[in-house]
Amino acid sequence: MNYILKTAQGIMVNDGEGMHLEKKGMRQYLNELAIEEHVTYEGRIRALRARYGLKNNVPLYLSQETCLYPLRPLRATDAVFVNYFNVLSLRQGRNGDAEIIFTNLAILKTALPYATAVRKHVQTGRLIERIDR
Repeated sequence: MNYILKTAQGIMVNDGEGMHLEKKGMRQYLNELAIEEHVTYEGRIRALRARYGLKNNVPLYLSQETCLYPLRPLRATDAVFVNYFNVLSLRQGRNGDAEIIFTNLAILKTALPYATAVRKHVQTGRLIERIDR
């Protein structure tokens, strides 16, 4: 999975092979992903906050292949969760916005400033290093 994008119709999931629409909420979908790993979304977020002192916009670490970090808050109308392990690079778009390039060469153009996207990506990488120790 590359990313999950909230839309008015539900959520769009880019799984590396294409986009598909899920007619459910973002939190419900994230909880279903977490339950596949025998945890709940809320439980995983609480554990990461308590263990690593995180405050808000906590990444959802599910497995060695999936760590979803939010570019925008969960409740925002344009919420996006990106899988850290599938990001090939980040680049700055024409108007200073971030463009994320994934390992399958798909590109996600965001309205988020480039520096903010890079900071969130680097912070998630540091958290993964701490978890894997």
